[in-house]
Amino acid sequence: MEAVEYWMGELSGKSDSTKEKYLVYFKRFADWLREDPEKIISIRREDVRSDDVRVQRRYESKLLLYIAYLKEKGFSTSTQQVAFAAVSSFFEMSYLPLRMRRGDYPSGDSMGYRAATKEDVLRLLDAAGDDSRLRAVILFLKDSGLRVSDLVRLRFKDVSKYLEEGDEFIPVKIVTKKNGILAKTAIGPEAVAALKDYLVHRREGTRAIDAEDIAEDAPLFKARTSDVRHLSRSSVSSTFNYLVKKAGLGGEVSAHSLRKFTETKLEAAGVNPNWVDQIIGHRLPGSRGNYSRPEDDDLFQVYVDAYNELRVFEVPASAAELEKTAAELRKAQSDLQEMKTDLAYQIGKRMEMEKTMDSMKKEMDEMRDMFRLIYENPGIVNKLKKT
Repeated sequence: MEAVEYWMGELSGKSDSTKEKYLVYFKRFADWLREDPEKIISIRREDVRSDDVRVQRRYESKLLLYIAYLKEKGFSTSTQQVAFAAVSSFFEMSYLPLRMRRGDYPSGDSMGYRAATKEDVLRLLDAAGDDSRLRAVILFLKDSGLRVSDLVRLRFKDVSKYLEEGDEFIPVKIVTKKNGILAKTAIGPEAVAALKDYLVHRREGTRAIDAEDIAEDAPLFKARTSDVRHLSRSSVSSTFNYLVKKAGLGGEVSAHSLRKFTETKLEAAGVNPNWVDQIIGHRLPGSRGNYSRPEDDDLFQVYVDAYNELRVFEVPASAAELEKTAAELRKAQSDLQEMKTDLAYQIGKRMEMEKTMDSMKKEMDEMRDMFRLIYENPGIVNKLKKT
């Protein structure tokens, strides 16, 4: 319809996923009203000319009733908020904005998708099995905090130089699709190792996929059926839904939960929230964007320093750490041997003392017997003298 086409045209700055979501929620609102978009616009034009405030606010009241309906049906706060934003956007972009009051916006806690935990990530990896692409996607999202819509736009050239140089940490920069903000993130050893494994499989090929000479401009994560087509956002989302069920995580975790994981762990590591926002590509509110401008190298170093919080695997010991542990074990063994020698000496001394004490006890017993004999036989002393 013309009204919807015009609305979508005015939303050209929004991402495709946002526009699709708005369309779905506005259609539900229109179906609930049993009115088509053209009729809604026509009625709204007449309403705003009315002298009766209640008529002017007809659709404000209907939107509030619709939000109450969603709430009664058990829809989450986040769903109510998206519906509110979609309907408000339709009227605003048609230059017939709704005049909502403060407090009309749906509020309250929302169950939503929570931040993933380290255990969740490990369970997803276990569900992915030996699928190198899935494992690389999971760990790349976990390390970088990127949205899926940005991950699937990356090209091999974005990381190739760092892979060739054998870097343990790789900076990743991309202008986000959702809001046009430059994300200055990175991936660490866990994602780098998984990415290398995935690229090896692509170069060597499999029974189902031909070996590939990966060009610089090739997709970093590509569809299995094409050398040139990027992995799609929808396929990643649907695959994640499958993995979540397979891992027994219910409906609490999604691909976006890994972005929340990154943000949560960076904050837990003590990274300034402003810096976290710039790493993962959040828009800074108010004047924060004008004053909080760390250098790219500073952001990268902060990420490297915080990486232990992002790890989900145990850190393998280095050669130096192994040698240190071995030296500590050798010293402990030497100390134990010294203690055993000392203990043997002490036991020997004790045995000698016990032997001496036994001898003294025997002599004392003999003397005691002699004194008892004299005491009991006083005349025996004279007999002994005569003898």
